[in-house]
Amino acid sequence: MNTEAHQNWAARLRVRWNKFLVPDQQSAEPLSSRDASVLVVLVSLVVVYMVFGTLTSQKIITIFGIISLSAASIWFSLLTFPVTDTICNEFGKSKAHLAVFVGWSAMLIATVMANVTAALPAANSFLPHEETFDFLMTHSVRFVMVGTFSFVIAQLLDNEIFHFLKTKTEGRYLWLRNNVSTALSQSVNTAIFVTGLFWGIRDFMGLLELFAGTMVVKLAIALFDTPLLYLATFLVRKARGTEPPSGTGRRPATDGPVGGSLPRPS
Repeated sequence: MNTEAHQNWAARLRVRWNKFLVPDQQSAEPLSSRDASVLVVLVSLVVVYMVFGTLTSQKIITIFGIISLSAASIWFSLLTFPVTDTICNEFGKSKAHLAVFVGWSAMLIATVMANVTAALPAANSFLPHEETFDFLMTHSVRFVMVGTFSFVIAQLLDNEIFHFLKTKTEGRYLWLRNNVSTALSQSVNTAIFVTGLFWGIRDFMGLLELFAGTMVVKLAIALFDTPLLYLATFLVRKARGTEPPSGTGRRPATDGPVGGSLPRPS
């Protein structure tokens, strides 16, 4: 009986994983050279933001002298999530997943390169700065494992929720999709990161306080980045040539896949 239950569970898991890997209809559509160029720029931005966030993660900042958190939380929340949401909205869920995995690979490569560089013998003229450089550029194995895992899980979850809401709302309410997907995925990200990094270091109330403080900042950023998402969507559609001609008054009801005209952000 246990064997049968295990096989059924494994079969359900394979179905869900295959569904995750199969491109959605929008992602499966062929890209024009113009669309591909825009997508490359967006993925490059994801890589830059994720690597920069990794390199600045050792900096602990304080908000209003009350909430302390890693500087990476600001950059990841303010810059990376709007870009991946733009990719998901304009090119489909699978393309957004691809951007996350490319950025994650860049994060790991940058971390390895930074640690290798720190391990190299320093010139005599650099010795006074060696300790500071090592502190800023190197990361503990625990930090790298927890940080990258929590971020990738949150980004993939964000893409899935955003795509689900886009389907349910028939492409409308971009602000709703952005805020709901970001809030839920950031909650998961913060829970994994805080628990994984500080378990055994802080007591339960300390973990809860850190989680609550970080979430307050991230939710505030989620509201702030909504205009950025609208701006990014407008610029991407301009670059792709999919915005309706100005002055026509045409505003399609949904922002569906390439193939018909795309509307302005709702």
